Amino acid sequence: MENALFVMKAIAPFALLLSLGVFLAWRRLTDAHFASVANTIVFWVALPALIITEFLKPPFTQVLDTRTVGIAVGVTIGAALLGWPLSKPFCRDPLSRGPFAQGIFRSNIALISLPLVQRALPVENMPFTLALMAILIPLYNV
Repeated sequence: MENALFVMKAIAPFALLLSLGVFLAWRRLTDAHFASVANTIVFWVALPALIITEFLKPPFTQVLDTRTVGIAVGVTIGAALLGWPLSKPFCRDPLSRGPFAQGIFRSNIALISLPLVQRALPVENMPFTLALMAILIPLYNV
Protein backbone atom coordinates (compact mmCIF):
# COMPACT_ATOMS: atom_id res chain seq x y z
CA MET A 1 0.00 0.00 0.00
CA GLU A 2 2.89 2.33 0.81
CA ASN A 3 4.38 1.79 -2.67
CA ALA A 4 1.06 2.54 -4.35
CA LEU A 5 0.76 5.78 -2.40
CA PHE A 6 4.33 6.72 -3.36
CA VAL A 7 3.57 6.12 -7.05
CA MET A 8 0.30 8.06 -6.86
CA LYS A 9 2.04 11.04 -5.24
CA ALA A 10 4.64 11.05 -8.00
CA ILE A 11 2.17 10.64 -10.89
CA ALA A 12 -0.75 12.73 -9.60
CA PRO A 13 0.71 16.08 -10.72
CA PHE A 14 1.01 14.74 -14.28
CA ALA A 15 -2.60 13.60 -14.28
CA LEU A 16 -3.78 16.92 -12.88
CA LEU A 17 -1.75 18.92 -15.41
CA LEU A 18 -3.00 16.77 -18.27
CA SER A 19 -6.56 17.20 -17.05
CA LEU A 20 -6.06 20.95 -16.82
CA GLY A 21 -4.79 21.02 -20.42
CA VAL A 22 -7.79 19.03 -21.65
CA PHE A 23 -10.15 21.31 -19.71
CA LEU A 24 -8.53 24.50 -21.04
CA ALA A 25 -8.69 23.19 -24.61
CA TRP A 26 -12.31 22.11 -24.12
CA ARG A 27 -13.17 25.63 -22.87
CA ARG A 28 -11.22 27.03 -25.85
CA LEU A 29 -8.83 28.94 -23.59
CA THR A 30 -5.82 27.49 -25.42
CA ASP A 31 -5.13 26.74 -29.06
CA ALA A 32 -2.38 25.42 -31.32
CA HIS A 33 -0.57 28.78 -31.30
CA PHE A 34 -0.47 28.81 -27.48
CA ALA A 35 0.91 25.25 -27.45
CA SER A 36 3.59 26.19 -29.97
CA VAL A 37 4.68 29.25 -27.96
CA ALA A 38 4.65 27.30 -24.68
CA ASN A 39 6.75 24.49 -26.22
CA THR A 40 9.25 27.04 -27.53
CA ILE A 41 9.60 28.66 -24.10
CA VAL A 42 10.03 25.32 -22.35
CA PHE A 43 12.62 23.90 -24.77
CA TRP A 44 14.63 27.05 -25.47
CA VAL A 45 14.45 28.89 -22.13
CA ALA A 46 13.18 26.92 -19.12
CA LEU A 47 14.84 23.55 -19.74
CA PRO A 48 18.30 24.97 -20.60
CA ALA A 49 18.08 27.26 -17.56
CA LEU A 50 17.27 24.29 -15.32
CA ILE A 51 20.12 22.23 -16.73
CA ILE A 52 22.64 25.07 -16.40
CA THR A 53 21.66 25.98 -12.83
CA GLU A 54 21.78 22.35 -11.72
CA PHE A 55 25.18 21.80 -13.34
CA LEU A 56 26.58 24.78 -11.47
CA LYS A 57 25.99 23.02 -8.13
CA PRO A 58 28.12 19.82 -8.05
CA PRO A 59 31.23 19.09 -10.08
CA PHE A 60 30.33 17.13 -13.22
CA THR A 61 32.72 14.29 -12.37
CA GLN A 62 30.93 13.68 -9.06
CA VAL A 63 27.58 13.46 -10.85
CA LEU A 64 28.54 11.25 -13.76
CA ASP A 65 28.13 7.51 -13.26
CA THR A 66 29.91 6.14 -16.32
CA ARG A 67 28.42 2.65 -16.02
CA THR A 68 24.82 3.91 -16.07
CA VAL A 69 25.58 6.40 -18.84
CA GLY A 70 27.24 3.62 -20.86
CA ILE A 71 24.18 1.42 -20.46
CA ALA A 72 21.83 4.26 -21.47
CA VAL A 73 23.94 5.13 -24.52
CA GLY A 74 24.30 1.45 -25.49
CA VAL A 75 20.57 0.79 -25.21
CA THR A 76 19.80 3.92 -27.24
CA ILE A 77 22.24 2.98 -30.02
CA GLY A 78 21.06 -0.64 -29.97
CA ALA A 79 17.41 0.41 -30.24
CA ALA A 80 18.25 2.80 -33.07
CA LEU A 81 20.10 0.08 -34.98
CA LEU A 82 17.22 -2.32 -34.40
CA GLY A 83 14.60 0.28 -35.35
CA TRP A 84 15.78 0.77 -38.91
CA PRO A 85 15.37 -2.86 -40.09
CA LEU A 86 12.12 -3.15 -38.10
CA SER A 87 10.71 -0.15 -39.95
CA LYS A 88 10.80 -1.90 -43.33
CA PRO A 89 7.92 -4.36 -42.75
CA PHE A 90 5.85 -1.77 -40.87
CA CYS A 91 6.22 1.23 -43.19
CA ARG A 92 5.07 1.02 -46.78
CA ASP A 93 6.13 4.60 -47.47
CA PRO A 94 9.94 4.86 -47.40
CA LEU A 95 9.66 8.42 -46.02
CA SER A 96 7.97 7.00 -42.89
CA ARG A 97 10.88 4.72 -42.00
CA GLY A 98 13.00 7.44 -40.35
CA PRO A 99 10.26 8.71 -38.01
CA PHE A 100 9.28 5.11 -37.20
CA ALA A 101 12.85 4.16 -36.33
CA GLN A 102 13.33 7.30 -34.25
CA GLY A 103 10.10 6.62 -32.39
CA ILE A 104 11.54 3.28 -31.22
CA PHE A 105 14.51 4.75 -29.36
CA ARG A 106 13.66 8.37 -28.64
CA SER A 107 12.32 8.89 -25.13
CA ASN A 108 10.35 11.71 -23.62
CA ILE A 109 13.10 12.34 -21.09
CA ALA A 110 12.64 16.12 -20.83
CA LEU A 111 8.88 16.21 -20.42
CA ILE A 112 8.19 13.06 -18.44
CA SER A 113 11.36 11.65 -16.87
CA LEU A 114 12.75 14.88 -15.47
CA PRO A 115 9.60 15.96 -13.58
CA LEU A 116 9.03 12.38 -12.42
CA VAL A 117 12.56 12.22 -10.97
CA GLN A 118 11.95 15.58 -9.27
CA ARG A 119 8.77 14.27 -7.65
CA ALA A 120 9.75 10.71 -6.84
CA LEU A 121 13.43 10.69 -5.93
CA PRO A 122 15.57 12.64 -3.47
CA VAL A 123 16.91 15.95 -4.71
CA GLU A 124 20.43 14.49 -4.86
CA ASN A 125 19.41 12.52 -7.98
CA MET A 126 18.60 15.62 -10.01
CA PRO A 127 22.17 16.43 -11.15
CA PHE A 128 22.70 12.88 -12.44
CA THR A 129 19.38 12.97 -14.30
CA LEU A 130 20.36 16.25 -15.94
CA ALA A 131 23.82 14.92 -16.81
CA LEU A 132 22.22 11.91 -18.45
CA MET A 133 19.84 14.20 -20.36
CA ALA A 134 22.75 16.34 -21.53
CA ILE A 135 24.32 13.21 -23.07
CA LEU A 136 21.23 11.45 -24.42
CA ILE A 137 19.36 14.35 -26.03
CA PRO A 138 22.16 15.15 -28.51
CA LEU A 139 22.53 11.40 -29.17
CA TYR A 140 18.82 11.18 -30.00
CA ASN A 141 19.23 13.95 -32.53
CA VAL A 142 22.26 12.40 -34.21
